[in-house]
Amino acid sequence: MITIQQKFAAPIPTRGFPKPSAQASTVSRMAQSMLELSSNGRIVDREALVQAGFTSVEISTYSEAAADIANASGRAG
Repeated sequence: MITIQQKFAAPIPTRGFPKPSAQASTVSRMAQSMLELSSNGRIVDREALVQAGFTSVEISTYSEAAADIANASGRAG
């Protein structure tokens, strides 16, 4: 059966909204990965984070901040 669909409205421009920094995104992703790993009963260590797709540099740079966020989120949830 053929149906007629309306065209979607033009996308809302996002200009003017600040993009999240790469650092904030990496820390957030790492914190989320840490929560997922620990909720699945895995030990959250360097090897687990590498397997989750983080580089050694990212782990060295952001793991402490990500762990703080993950620990705070774990207590709140």
